[in-house]
Amino acid sequence: MPIVTHEDEKMLSALEIEIAHMMKQMSNREKSIASAEKKLADQYGDYTRFMGIFVRKLRDLSKQLEILSREDRSGISKDEVEDNKEYVRHLDSAIDIKEKYYDKLKDLAIQKKSLLEKRMEYADIMVDIAKIRRKVVDAGLKIEAAKNKMVAAEKIASTEMKLKDLEREYNRKKKDLQKKGEQLEKERDEVNAMWENLKAVTKPME
Repeated sequence: MPIVTHEDEKMLSALEIEIAHMMKQMSNREKSIASAEKKLADQYGDYTRFMGIFVRKLRDLSKQLEILSREDRSGISKDEVEDNKEYVRHLDSAIDIKEKYYDKLKDLAIQKKSLLEKRMEYADIMVDIAKIRRKVVDAGLKIEAAKNKMVAAEKIASTEMKLKDLEREYNRKKKDLQKKGEQLEKERDEVNAMWENLKAVTKPME
């Protein structure tokens, strides 16, 4: 079984910092996607509002067609009137679906932003922990070296006190990380629920 050295602990610290920074980079990229999703939702909202204006004009057309269809000489048949009404009903349904879609898409984008903020906070704590770990290792090595050189106990005592403070800070940060991890998990569940809601409203669009 390989012997674990202080260098192994430093390597772990370096990897934790690298992973935390990559996590933040991923979050920033995903923030751009969430912004694009919100923008798409807003575009759907504008489009749907225009569709609503279009449908109102179609209803006006239906009324005129119905009036004219009463006269044989108008050349407007009852079928044309019904076809136009059917088209209005179809567009009403399409507007309803699109409104639900852009509402859910906007909800998802907002919820994702909250998740990504929590992930950034989680990564920041990871960096703090990794840096403290490195300081703990350095303090331990300093104490070891001092003992090997037979340095007076009172001189070592201040480093040992510093080491204890670092260990307390390390444990506190670990608890913070666990708490933030639980919050992150809750946010992730909420985002997943938003995805399910979005999928449910897109089924009629297929």
